[in-house]
This record gives sequence, structure tokens and C-alpha cells, in this order.
Amino acid sequence: ARFYVVGGLGSYNRSVEITQYVGSGIICDPYFYICGTYPINEVIGERGGWDFGYNIGGGVGFKIAETAEFYVDFKYHYVAGPEVSATNPLTGNTTSRKATGYYYPITFGFRF
Repeated sequence: ARFYVVGGLGSYNRSVEITQYVGSGIICDPYFYICGTYPINEVIGERGGWDFGYNIGGGVGFKIAETAEFYVDFKYHYVAGPEVSATNPLTGNTTSRKATGYYYPITFGFRF
């Protein structure tokens, strides 16, 4: 078995889009004479941008042939986000929260 450590610094691009259902459309296929409906959504808000982050992790590789190995990686990603304020239209109260994110992907596969 071969053990290794990985990590790095970088920028992460995150985007969020909020949509609202506004109705249904109808589309017909003239070749097969089949019609169907599809939802129509309208974008009512979006936010995104680049944020600084880092990742660190490690893995293990198992040799399965002369030039091939099976590997498993585990990483921790951290993305430092800005503070976002929102006002509740019903109460008028304003709240602030950090848009910081983190996730733990597990990757496995074969290397040749």
C-alpha cells in the first residue's frame, strides 16, 4: 500500500440561483406526433462570486498490477465566505450569517 497527503490553496467559484415556478409550456414533436408539458421557471434572485479556500487530505493506493493501482482519497475543503445580511419582509428584522462552506469528498478509482 502507498499512503500520500495532498493539499492546496485556491479560489472557489460558488453561485446560487433561486427560481420560481410561473407556469407550464407545451411542446410537440412533429415527427412522432407526441406533445408534452414542461415547467417554466423564472429567476427571482442570484448571487455568486469567487472566495478563498484551501483543501487538505490524504489517501491510500493499492497496487493491483505492474502499472496500475486502486486508490481512495479523502479531503477536507474549506471556503471562506462573506457575511450576508437579509431583512425579513414580514417582521423587518435583519439577520447576518457567514457564507462559509466546507465539504468532505471521498474519491476512489484506478490509476494506470
